[in-house]
This record gives sequence, C-alpha cells and structure tokens, in this order.
Amino acid sequence: MCVEIAVEVAKQKKIKVFFIEQGPFNTTFFDDQGVNANLSIRKNTELIRTITEHNNQNQQKAIKYNRSPIYRGLDILLMKLFENTVIYPPDLKFTDINSYRKKNSSKKSKIDIKNMNYILFPMQIPLDVNMIYHSPNYNSHLEIVKDIFENLPEKFKLILREHPLYIGKYDNELYEYINTHNIYIDNTSTLNKALDSASVVVVNNSTVGIEAISKYKPVIVLGNAFYDNKKVCFKLDNKHELGNLIKLAISNNPDIIEIDRFINLLYSTVMLKGGITDKKLTSSKTIANHLISNL
Repeated sequence: MCVEIAVEVAKQKKIKVFFIEQGPFNTTFFDDQGVNANLSIRKNTELIRTITEHNNQNQQKAIKYNRSPIYRGLDILLMKLFENTVIYPPDLKFTDINSYRKKNSSKKSKIDIKNMNYILFPMQIPLDVNMIYHSPNYNSHLEIVKDIFENLPEKFKLILREHPLYIGKYDNELYEYINTHNIYIDNTSTLNKALDSASVVVVNNSTVGIEAISKYKPVIVLGNAFYDNKKVCFKLDNKHELGNLIKLAISNNPDIIEIDRFINLLYSTVMLKGGITDKKLTSSKTIANHLISNL
C-alpha cells in the first residue's frame, strides 16, 4: 500500500511515524505501531490491570462535520459524469459518496429476529484493507458464508447484514448461494437490535466485532483484528475449528470482567475520545498537543 512506502521512507530518514484512523464508539485510533490489526494493543494487553465500568454506550452523540454543499455537489457531479470511465479512481466507488448512488435490490428479512436463534454475520466491503491484508483464513465473503452455514447448529439460522455502502453490490454468486439456502439478509433492523438479539456474532475483522464484545455478546473473530484477544472473544486459528468454536460460543458466557478490562485498556492506550469527522475536533487537538509536546 502507498502508506507502507511512506512509512518505510520515513523510517530511513529517521522521522517519527504515528497512525490515525476512525475508531469505534465515536473515537479516533492514535498509535505509533499502526491501526486495525497493527495496533500495539495486540502485542501488549497487560499494560493496565485496573477494572473500571465502561460507559461507551451512553456517550452523547457527536455532531458531525457537514461538508460544504458546493463541494458535495461537485463530488456527486463528478461521480455521475465519470464513474463509468477509466479515469475515475476505483476506490472512490466505495466511499461515503456511495450513499448517493442507486441501491441494487437485495433480499431483506421480514422475520421476527426476537423469536429465533440466529448467528449474525455483518459483512464488510470486499476491497477493504482489513479483508485484503488481515484475512489469513478467507478470501471472500462467499467462503465465509458457506463455512458458517455448513457449521450451523440445529435450530439455528444465519442472518447477514450488508455494509451500508455496499448494499446489493456483492458478487452474484453470494446472492445465489443465499437465495438457494435458508439464509436471510437483514438491512432493516438497527445494528443494536440485531446484535442484542443474536445468539452469536461472527465477524472477519469488522469494527462491529468490538461493538458486539462491548455488549457482552459471544463473538467469533475469523481474521486478524485489534480486538481478537482470546480473553474477550473466540479467535479462529484454523478454518477446520469453526464448527467447534460456534458450539463453544453458544454454550459459554463471555467474561464480563475481562471485557471491561479490555475496553478500559483501549480507552487508556490507543483510543481517543472524539471522531475525525466531528464538528468539534476533540481528538485532533489532543493529537496536536501530543505532537507539539514531543518536538
């Protein structure tokens, strides 16, 4: 990736490197080792041994920065004019501008999720760096869905959630497999409702995983993620272990003490309050002050 080239050049010139990315719960990741699965927290989870009650679910909703309607209009205009040409950067097809595109139809569940046992799999954008760089066990969503479905316990259903920027845009083979098996897509329930009602949540390395963990839900992590600590989730090391992991996740209750400790560790080390898209740039000021003080 381009960022890897920049980091390597910076290291050769002995320039200090920090990594920033939008985090969960309206936070910003700030770390000198990396983001996503490269966060330093994966290497050292014994930094803090105090237990505090985390209240990230009760944080006030931040006011987001609204881009100038003139610039936003130009974004949409350029998209309409050039997105089907070779000069349009392909990565722009999977940004927030995608919300302005016409959505393809997809199978939506019309079932009462409260009255059924189901395993939830929130899907990601296929070309996302987490799916490409941090997915040692699976190369596609189709592979994941097939494995989960083939290892479903009796009387359990599989429910999928499409990424908001990729609704109806996954491979046709995936939709064909969904339609020919008893699998549902739920894009209508709120994420909180879907997580609360799920018996088990399976993720590759989506940030939905840490949201589910914070709700004390049994979570199975298939790929590499900053939260794939075996004290707070079930980490898949080998594809052949998936069936057993699903059974373990159903029959074992999450360790609330370890989860609280881990969430506290995140807030105390690599997560700053405030998002990078907030109108009030709380985390940005914290980062700026840190950089200035270390000059």
